[in-house]
Amino acid sequence: MPDLTGYITEGQVYVDIGLNRKGLYPPINPLPSLSRLMKDTIGKGSTRSDHKYVSDQLYALYATGRDLRDLVAVVGDESLSDTDKKVLEFADLFEQKFINQGYHEDRTIFESLDIGWGMLAIFDDPHRVLKRIPSEYIDKFHMEKRDDKTPIYKSIGALLIKTKGKNDVTKELKENKDSLVLRKNTLEKQEGRTKEKLNELQSKVQNSLNLSAGSSDN
Repeated sequence: MPDLTGYITEGQVYVDIGLNRKGLYPPINPLPSLSRLMKDTIGKGSTRSDHKYVSDQLYALYATGRDLRDLVAVVGDESLSDTDKKVLEFADLFEQKFINQGYHEDRTIFESLDIGWGMLAIFDDPHRVLKRIPSEYIDKFHMEKRDDKTPIYKSIGALLIKTKGKNDVTKELKENKDSLVLRKNTLEKQEGRTKEKLNELQSKVQNSLNLSAGSSDN
C-alpha cells in the first residue's frame, strides 16, 4: 500500500479502486507503485537481459494510454493518430493480460516478459515506437524477430510449461486480442444504450417538474 508517512521503505504497491471496479485481479496500478530495489535485482544473471527495458517500455506506454483515455473522454478520438489508437489498444491489453491474473496463477518473470513482448508486437514499427528498448534487444526478443525454435514458457498453476513455439504464442495472443476487441465493442454499445435511456429519463423528469411548476403558478 502507498506509504505516505515520510519514512523510507523498499517500495510500495498501489491498489487501484478503478481497476478493481473493472474486475481485474490483482487491482495493482503499476504507475504509482515503485520498488527501490528492483534496479539491483534484475537483468542478466538475475532475471533476463531485456527485463529493465521491457519494464520501462510497458510502463511508459501504459501511462500514455491512460492519458489518452482521459483525452478521448473529453474531446473524442477523431484527432488521434494511428499510433495513438494502438497505444489505447495496448492499455486495454496491458490491464487484461498483464495486470489481470488468475487467483491461483503462478506466473514467472520469464512468462511475464514474453507476455509483454507479445503485447508490444501490436505496433507495426517497433524501432520507431519502442523508444525505451535498444534496437539490439528488439531484434533479439521481439516476437516477430524470434524464430519458432526460441523457447517460450507459460505457467499453468504451479507448473512451467514450454510452448510449441512463437507461432502458437502469436496465435493465442491474437485470439485474446480479438476477444478483447469484441468485448470492448459490446461494452461500448451497452454504454451507449444506457446513456440514451438515462437521457430519456432525465427529459421525462424535467418535463414533469416543469408541469408541476406550471400548475403551482396557476
